[in-house]
Amino acid sequence: MVVRGIQNIKRKHMLIAYRREFFAEAVVFLRENEQRDCKIEFSLEMTPLGANIVRVKFLEDLGYPLIPLMNEVKTKITELDKAGALPR
Repeated sequence: MVVRGIQNIKRKHMLIAYRREFFAEAVVFLRENEQRDCKIEFSLEMTPLGANIVRVKFLEDLGYPLIPLMNEVKTKITELDKAGALPR
């Protein structure tokens, strides 16, 4: 299982300054040549100490164990956030 990327990222309007919520699609290769575009919803919440908590919710069933997939998606989201690639 490999997460190739996160695409079509759209920011959800929030009134809370320390939380950012997004809708997107994760491009995932589950098995040998099986690629899936999975709709996800994720949030980044800033803690009082300055760290980000990443939460991911899959909006469709993939028929695959979600824990390893969720960890991979969280890693990609963190990379995008550090690079400044998430919508403002």
